[in-house]
Amino acid sequence: QALAFLEASALFGIGAADEEARLLELYALSTLYFATDGANWFDNQNWLSTTVDYCSWFEVTCTDANLVQNLTLFANTLTGTLPSELRALGAVQAFELYENFLFGTLPTFLGELTTLRVLDFDVNDFSGVIPTNLGTLTELRSLVLSNNFLTTIDLNFAQLTNLESLWLSFNPIISPLPTELFTITTLKTLLLDDGEWTGPIPTEIANLVNLEEFDVFNNTLDGTMPSVFGSFPNLATLTLQGNFFTGTIPPEYGNLRNLVILDLGLNLITGVVPATLGIFDTTTQGNPLLDRFDVSFTTVGGALPVTLCNVPNLFTGDSNVDVSGCG
Repeated sequence: QALAFLEASALFGIGAADEEARLLELYALSTLYFATDGANWFDNQNWLSTTVDYCSWFEVTCTDANLVQNLTLFANTLTGTLPSELRALGAVQAFELYENFLFGTLPTFLGELTTLRVLDFDVNDFSGVIPTNLGTLTELRSLVLSNNFLTTIDLNFAQLTNLESLWLSFNPIISPLPTELFTITTLKTLLLDDGEWTGPIPTEIANLVNLEEFDVFNNTLDGTMPSVFGSFPNLATLTLQGNFFTGTIPPEYGNLRNLVILDLGLNLITGVVPATLGIFDTTTQGNPLLDRFDVSFTTVGGALPVTLCNVPNLFTGDSNVDVSGCG
């Protein structure tokens, strides 16, 4: 079908050297259409048109050289597997197919798309292994594979030296947290919630000095809560809820001047809420940014520091925390 379309296309037969790449891209896009039931996409405007250049097809944008730069067919009812012909998209920077019905294993050809900066396959039905060669995408800034059925990680994160955002939430990955993951100093967002991660948080997490959001909610992680989180100046969300962390709440968390969410509930932690929490500025009563503080379903006790009394979303239920001082 894709070859038949190619023969009918205005590009077919041009044969100029500078058109060879475009001809391969045209073929790749047409195979994607047929492999994912393009006739029933939510929107397939101009797709497979023999008179409209593919750079004007729905959710295809191109570079100045008229090569595919962004392919963003998200929430568009794509159903099927990704064809290997897509490896021809040699200039693509954003490949976003989230909220579709794609299945099968993640294709290894993705590791050949060396210009990729954004890869987003959130909310699909991919399963099996995250392939090794994804770790060679040195230009990658955002890797979003959450809400799939991925079970194994083969890639070495160490080469992803520009990665800023990694989403692996809602995948049944049974594994300790990979040590190499915590060598990516550019990481700002790390979402690993609702998986089956095991063991402690590696000490190498101290390398993530640019971290803004860290979420490991609802896993089986253990060990003590790392005090090093308190040294991350930009950290806004720290969600450790729903694990088996032990020990006490590190007082160093009181250094987090940009903190908005601190979720520590449903753990095995004890002790008291440190008086340092919420006190970041002598001119304010507590941290004006803090919106959520949760120590519910723990054995943390003692009086709640008054600097936390006005937190809009305060959860202390099924703990021993005394909130009577809040009036």
